[in-house]
Amino acid sequence: MTRNCIVGIYGGNGFVYQKIPQSLLDKIREYNNNAWNIYDIHIAENNEWVIVGNMVSWSENVPADCVYWIEELLSTEGVQCVSFNSRGDWCVIGPNSWACSASVRPLLDEAKYSYGFIHYVHITNTTTVVTCENGYYSSVGWSVPIMQYVNSKLDEISWTPTILKVFYDGTYFIANQAIGVWEFF
Repeated sequence: MTRNCIVGIYGGNGFVYQKIPQSLLDKIREYNNNAWNIYDIHIAENNEWVIVGNMVSWSENVPADCVYWIEELLSTEGVQCVSFNSRGDWCVIGPNSWACSASVRPLLDEAKYSYGFIHYVHITNTTTVVTCENGYYSSVGWSVPIMQYVNSKLDEISWTPTILKVFYDGTYFIANQAIGVWEFF
């Protein structure tokens, strides 16, 4: 979800959307027609995107260093998360390692030090949220009203999210794919 578009995936490759770039819609349809699973989609405010699934696909203007590390991790261990913003900050997470832009590295180092192994990263133009094995990290802290609300929702659920996305308006998406649960508001 961005200020301009939203896409949701269900059943592995079913989808709903509103105002997404045509290139992303075409690629999602290709995944759907080929019965390829989609695990995650990231869209930046500049409408650039990445799909992570049985295959990993990306739009033309994803940051070049990000694309380099997508290809590198695909050749060695696989990719489970890609996130970036329209300002050039980015991160690629594999099952055993990760790579990121210099601006994001201190945030991920702090998250890893505080909460353990990094599972997922969501980067927007205003915040970076990191999901780790023992907790969650927010680059803007948890005292910001939007993050207080999300944190209170995390306290209410009975399962442990492995994916946490927080959007510009306080909307959030949390999920644990391994146990097949999710929540969106």
